Amino acid sequence: MKNQTKRCFAILLAILTLFSCLSVGVSALANGDTVRVTGTKDWVQGFYYDFGGNFGTGHYGQHQWLKADGQTAYCVEPTKNLSAGNKTIREMWEGFTADQQKMVTAAYIYGYNGYSRYGYSDAAEYVATQAVMWAISLNVFNSSGEETLLNCAFAGRTSAENRANGRAAYAKIKEQMVSHYITPSFHNSRITLKYNFSTGKYEGSVTDTNGVLSGYSFSYSGVDFTKSGNTLYISTDKILKNAVVTGERTSNTYCDSLPALVAIYCVGSDQTTAMAINRKDPVNAYFSLETESVGHVKLIKTSEDGRIANVPLHISGNGVEKDVRTGKDGTITVENLIAGTYTATEKVDGFYVPQTAQTFTILPGQTTTVTFNNVLKRGSLVVSKTAEDGLLEGHRFHLFGTSDSGLEVNAYAVTDSTGKAYFKDILIGSGYTLEEVDTGIQYMIPDAQTADIEWNAVTNASFENTLKKFTVTVQKQDSVTGEAQGDATLEGAVYGIYDGDKLVDTYTTDSNYSFTTKEYICGENWTFRELIPSEGYLLNETVYHIGAEPENFTIEHNPISMTVTENPILGKIAIIKHNDNGDTQIETPEVGAEFEVYLKSAGSYAAAKDRERDLLVTDANGFDQTKDLPYGISANIRCRKSKPLLTVAQLSKIANPRFDVFQMSEIAYGYAGGLSEAQIAMYADPKFSHEQMEVIWDGFARFRLSEQ
Repeated sequence: MKNQTKRCFAILLAILTLFSCLSVGVSALANGDTVRVTGTKDWVQGFYYDFGGNFGTGHYGQHQWLKADGQTAYCVEPTKNLSAGNKTIREMWEGFTADQQKMVTAAYIYGYNGYSRYGYSDAAEYVATQAVMWAISLNVFNSSGEETLLNCAFAGRTSAENRANGRAAYAKIKEQMVSHYITPSFHNSRITLKYNFSTGKYEGSVTDTNGVLSGYSFSYSGVDFTKSGNTLYISTDKILKNAVVTGERTSNTYCDSLPALVAIYCVGSDQTTAMAINRKDPVNAYFSLETESVGHVKLIKTSEDGRIANVPLHISGNGVEKDVRTGKDGTITVENLIAGTYTATEKVDGFYVPQTAQTFTILPGQTTTVTFNNVLKRGSLVVSKTAEDGLLEGHRFHLFGTSDSGLEVNAYAVTDSTGKAYFKDILIGSGYTLEEVDTGIQYMIPDAQTADIEWNAVTNASFENTLKKFTVTVQKQDSVTGEAQGDATLEGAVYGIYDGDKLVDTYTTDSNYSFTTKEYICGENWTFRELIPSEGYLLNETVYHIGAEPENFTIEHNPISMTVTENPILGKIAIIKHNDNGDTQIETPEVGAEFEVYLKSAGSYAAAKDRERDLLVTDANGFDQTKDLPYGISANIRCRKSKPLLTVAQLSKIANPRFDVFQMSEIAYGYAGGLSEAQIAMYADPKFSHEQMEVIWDGFARFRLSEQ
């Protein structure tokens, strides 16, 4: 039975300890109400007091368990005698200052109020609380006179153990009372929360240098408060302005939850006692809370090339260093920037004109718009044109390729009268192709060039138009044999080079029977013709078209070879053979006389080429004539049957290159194809006078020379 009682008591003690910080008091008393104070004979076992003349009193005795209407009560006037009986309630007592009355309330909050709190006996904690009340009344609480009071409160026959426990309980009560009315150092301050981009909240912290933060609880709608040591962390996603936050003392070093108690006083004709009622008289700390004044910025991106998505931008200012990128529509809105001045910069690619950083101002609650427009870098190209013929205007050039930005460039420009072609505002890039287009057919097509276009710079290029040129080599040939016949020659023929109807130059065939002209500018009207034939050939009146049209060629120097054929001068030699002994003076035709006619330069009939010789046999009229023989001296005529009056050597002596002379009987005959009588006379040997010549015309010239 005894063990069960002990177990029940232990359980009850644990429950009481659990609720030790709960309020134990009266809630319905007010000024003027009557309460009954009892306990003047209810002694606290083992605890005694003795003022021994200290503090103006000699009271001594055993501590008493005082109650007021059954609630724990304490003596607050140690110099007066206490009697039980009815007392009148006073919420404020004129015997205490306001500070003393606040301390009495604190003594109830942290002292004994029906249950022990600090692990000591009820008696030790009650007497310790009574000592606190006396110290407050005598103005020695937490002062130099406090030790004297403690000696008086735990005096007489109080055992050393009780004295030690009482003092220890007093110290713990005092420790909490001293800090109870101390507020955090940031009490009545203003705290500004800053926006944290990483969490999307306004955040801040404040440190309590008074070291009492742990005993306070703070609350405000929509705001989170977290304590760590002496630092209070604050966070919210709301925009606040002059929000007053209240912090309430809710705990202390040895009490996790403070009771809601207020001390009141039981006043009578003798000693006044104190008791507590259930009423909250909180100790509060206040501070104002605001978030930074914030606004927003909308960054808008435009670009010449249409690239507006995912463009990097940087915002700086007011402690913010933030990188953002535009969305697909080229915009990005950055929210909750602190009101103030910022700078936005764009990190542009190298092919854009550098962007100037833009400064903008954030106004509270407003959205500022900032626009960036990308302009592509450009440069210029100037083409300088020269031409061999001096014609500079109207030449067309083409510039094409891929710019540094990836856009295609396809531009044309035409030279002005100075030979300049201007490509303006060309996107920068390297390796562009520059070419001349629609080049006149008279020119060589210049090679294409590469060109680099740089920002704000002028690139220079030059092109020269070179005219197409030609030379013509004319090879002269005999139309029949391909080579000169007889004593005729293909050398020495004079030809004229014509541009249209204009004679430009003359050329003479050389020993190779050819000539090569100098260079001329290609054109469609170039011709040549023979002006003077070479010896032994007829004049060729054909006009030869050279074919030097520029479209026929692709290079600058163009040799042309042409072959012309010439007709040789051909003639016949006619022979009339007579027999005359000189007596009858009658010329008698000789039949069957044979004559060998051949080119003299051949040396002999046998050595002469077939076309340069012929064998004649006279008919009944003593007549025969050769086939067409080429131009040359054919004076070597040998008569096989008739004896000439003059020898071949004599005939050769009197022969002239322009006609042929032969002898038959005593009469010398000659042939001069196509020559007139006067011309024959001119070429005749001087010893033959004109009167000695008889010219017979019957398709060819025949003459006879009479030697005197």
